[in-house]
Amino acid sequence: MSAAKECISGMLTRVRFVDLVASLEATVLKPENAVLEAQRFQELTLQLYLHYDIALAWHEAQEKDGLLEDAALKSFSDLCLLVLDRYEETHPFLLK
Repeated sequence: MSAAKECISGMLTRVRFVDLVASLEATVLKPENAVLEAQRFQELTLQLYLHYDIALAWHEAQEKDGLLEDAALKSFSDLCLLVLDRYEETHPFLLK
């Protein structure tokens, strides 16, 4: 693994699924900061989108820690839909 990928991998081990949920919850709780919070979500997930091999390892680690249970994923999905429905200005940061 290259030094850059090792750095990215190390960074992503500090990002947990609950951090992604928290960034979306902040979007709902602080409507005045909706775009900033959506940008934070995008920053947290960008490296996962760009590096498939790192994303697989990240996913496995989250699953191992019990963070990707069906109820949590359903709640996350519902929260995403709520943010997208409520704040059109967040679409560029949340839709891929």
